[in-house]
Amino acid sequence: MSAANSAQDANDTDIDNRRFSSLGIIATSAPAEALLAALAELRPEFEVRLRRLSDAAGIETLYRVEIPAEEMLDADDATIDPWLRIKSALLAAFPAGKAGAVKAIDS
Repeated sequence: MSAANSAQDANDTDIDNRRFSSLGIIATSAPAEALLAALAELRPEFEVRLRRLSDAAGIETLYRVEIPAEEMLDADDATIDPWLRIKSALLAAFPAGKAGAVKAIDS
């Protein structure tokens, strides 16, 4: 597993031909680069991709959180769900009441 993370628009052409699995959606005003840096530090075992879905009322941006499908298969043996691990890292790094707070939306 890799700590390489990326952000792109949902309608961008996927240069990487691997299949990715959607874990959930987050809403935040924090830049994607800051989110990915926090994940690289707190959850380096996951290769996370953020797909920008839309700007929510011009204040927050919605991102779909994805990991490669093969990581989901590897995670089937894990005791803690990958979405829970990634979501908890983002909520800890960008807590409620602070600038850029992350709100998680389970899909």
